[in-house]
Amino acid sequence: MTATINNAMPLTEYDITLNINGANHLLATMVTNQRGDGEVTAQILLQNGVYSISAQVFDMTNFSSQTLVLQSVSVTVTLPQPGPTPLMCGPVPVSVNVGK
Repeated sequence: MTATINNAMPLTEYDITLNINGANHLLATMVTNQRGDGEVTAQILLQNGVYSISAQVFDMTNFSSQTLVLQSVSVTVTLPQPGPTPLMCGPVPVSVNVGK
């Protein structure tokens, strides 16, 4: 899997995870450059079978705890298969409660 982030917060740490059949697996940690861009490539080995897979991106820098900022829709993958299955990501609304 290759994850690319463009025009995000500069110098921000992101954890990239895959949810596979309900269990989260940390694939990589990425830090964006001064322009807010970053790219990471990681892999996870799966045995032959049927899997429900989605990707998540967590901001580890700008909140008091890890915060989900991006999540893909879940896809069903049957292995073996002849080629890669794309995971489409879309933004997840983020709200922050600020104490007075």
